[in-house]
Amino acid sequence: MKQFKISVLVSLFLIIISATSLSCSKKRYGCPGENAAIKLDKNGELPTKRGKSHLFNKETRKRIKRHKK
Repeated sequence: MKQFKISVLVSLFLIIISATSLSCSKKRYGCPGENAAIKLDKNGELPTKRGKSHLFNKETRKRIKRHKK
């Protein structure tokens, strides 16, 4: 009886491991950062312009700027 439980647990473990390894090897799955690419400008160089974050609304950004001075 004990061997039966161990064999069932081992077989379930192997099924789970094989299912997860098969699903990870498919194309277009996984971490989206792996396919990330930086967009180059028209001369083929890296862009130097920095983006602006709008984490706070306009009024809050103004208030933060006033307190920094």
